[in-house]
Amino acid sequence: MLQHTKECCKYTSPPLFPLQHYHVCTQNPNAPPPPEYVKQMEKQIAREGTIEEKNLKHAIKDLSNAEKVKTKAAKSENKAEHALDKAGRNEHAALQALGKATNKHDIAVANVHAAENSLQVSFYILIFLHLDFPI
Repeated sequence: MLQHTKECCKYTSPPLFPLQHYHVCTQNPNAPPPPEYVKQMEKQIAREGTIEEKNLKHAIKDLSNAEKVKTKAAKSENKAEHALDKAGRNEHAALQALGKATNKHDIAVANVHAAENSLQVSFYILIFLHLDFPI
């Protein structure tokens, strides 16, 4: 493995990958790289490829999950809208039924008052008749 030295290279800090700056650290930049350098670079490229492949698979999976969540949210929104419409219709029907029941109640109360008045008038008439014609 090649060592990165300050004397042979213009960089002051070591590179991220030791063999990344081979061309700068050699005496002859036109010389072909040694086989160990090529093997290490192939391994590094293969590792980077597998990492990128895993990252891509994770990204695809995340995207698929996001699409599923979006679909579920859209279905849930649609279901909530239908439930809201149905609740509105039920409220309207209940309001109509309440109006009819209130009307029937008012009529029944009026009938009770009329019957009470009729009974009171009949009672007064009976009292008047007893006063005029005692038995």
